[in-house]
This record gives sequence, structure tokens and C-alpha cells, in this order.
Amino acid sequence: TAAMGAGDYPRAIALLQRSVEMAPGESIYRTQLAVARMAAGQGADAVRDLQTAVREDPEAKRPQLLLVRFHLFNRDFDAALKVIDTMLRTDPKDAVALN
Repeated sequence: TAAMGAGDYPRAIALLQRSVEMAPGESIYRTQLAVARMAAGQGADAVRDLQTAVREDPEAKRPQLLLVRFHLFNRDFDAALKVIDTMLRTDPKDAVALN
């Protein structure tokens, strides 16, 4: 969103929450909400949003990759590996997950 680009994370979060409410089940909006929350320092909320996005659309790669990156950044390697294992169960030939 433009608010994200301007660094106005509270406004970006508010706008993206509305998008999620207006289009429940669209993982792209929840994923963007998670990105805004990460930028605002709301890591726990961001992880919950990403996990929800993965449940809503198990084949969506972006929320899964963001979860992996978040866990790696926080040195939670077991959690990162769990997400990667889930990705590989969905698609055993997923080049991104294998990398």
C-alpha cells in the first residue's frame, strides 16, 4: 500500500485489516497485513497472520516463504524446518523449498 511505502505502518495495518475483512479467504491480503505488522515490529501478530494465510491457501508460496524467513531471522531453525517440510509435503519438487 502507499501507506507502507510512506512508512505509515499503523495506517497500512488498518487498511489491510479492512481488506482482510472485506475479502476473507484471500491470502494475499492477510500476507500483506503480516508484512506491515513485521515492519511495525508486531512479529507475533505477523506470524499468526502468515499461519492463517497458509491455512487459507496451502499452495500459496509467499506466506510460507515469509514464515521461513521470519523464523530464520529469529534463529528458530526448528520452526523454519517445519514450514519447509510442509511445503515439501504439498509439492515434493518445490525448488524454492529445496533451496
